[in-house]
Amino acid sequence: MTTATVWIGGDLPAYTAERLREMAAASPGRPRELWIHPADGPRMPGVSAMANQAGFAVRDLMAAADDLARVLPRDSGYTGQTLRDIWTYEMRAHGEVSVKDMAVFLVGARTGDVITDLSVRPSPGADGLRGGDLTFPMIDAREDAVLYSAMDQGGNPYDLDNDDALIPMPKIDIWAFQVRPGGPGQQVMGLAAKNMIDRYFALAQQDMVEGKAVVRPEDVAQGRFLPTGIQPGSRLAEKANPASAWRISLTGELAAHAFYDAYRQLRGVAGQNPNNGAPMRVVTPEQWARDSWSVAQPSENVRVAADAGLTKTLENSWKREALARISAATMQWDLGSRSGSRGPTPSPPASLRRVSPPARSPSR
Repeated sequence: MTTATVWIGGDLPAYTAERLREMAAASPGRPRELWIHPADGPRMPGVSAMANQAGFAVRDLMAAADDLARVLPRDSGYTGQTLRDIWTYEMRAHGEVSVKDMAVFLVGARTGDVITDLSVRPSPGADGLRGGDLTFPMIDAREDAVLYSAMDQGGNPYDLDNDDALIPMPKIDIWAFQVRPGGPGQQVMGLAAKNMIDRYFALAQQDMVEGKAVVRPEDVAQGRFLPTGIQPGSRLAEKANPASAWRISLTGELAAHAFYDAYRQLRGVAGQNPNNGAPMRVVTPEQWARDSWSVAQPSENVRVAADAGLTKTLENSWKREALARISAATMQWDLGSRSGSRGPTPSPPASLRRVSPPARSPSR
């Protein structure tokens, strides 16, 4: 049983040592790992020493790619090189949060037990970390469900004409999981990672169909993610653009939809697509309530999963940074206007506006 924490990006935050000590105190007697990327900077010796003092071993995500790829379904055709391709692409495209989300799935499938990102700490007064075979946080169930495109219902989930694939799902967030080692939850996490990779290829494929990217069949056949010629307005370009209003939805949905597909496929029961009656596995409310932690939000930047004994702070900092860039871009447009009228409001390109249906909130 292992307690694992994931950090992707530059320098670790100032609160890292305190956060690791708190997690160590809440998980006595367990192996503990801090997974990071990049892990080859000049400050790494100091990071390792700090983590070791808190009882955590530092793991280099990129160096472990081949090992982590072993948790993917054997018939996926993906390898450690696939992971390295995607992570290298994302680190160049401001996609640290997507690397973190995939790492959480992979580490959960590899080791089980408690997997969090570094924004998570034990809740004050909680008597240790707890959960079932597979438990995870969800947004308050009173919020409306979102629609998502199921990968196993045919067609490309990013094809705007593929409406029959759109089905409801609860809102979930990717910041903490409890996975019983050796239990079926580990299979869900491995399939979630595979589904997330599938969605990367689907994004690139749909951009290629629309003439907005180049994807070589020989690369895909070898499990390589190497899209080129990415055009402005494409899905890949919008996801990588820190000033894009659509970046938040594309990033959040990539991981949340991949996880829900895996959960539905492995934990669901026989049912029907509500749109066309096609057979598909569905999740019952009872199963969802049993496996998920409801989440309260006592303040703007805090979420509490009381059933898990976990609190997330500095929540969605990557979203705030993206929105700040959008706001700054809007202010720049306004200042540049000779008439003094407001500049254009950032919005997704026309070709992307129905990836999530109108009047729906992002799933993260």
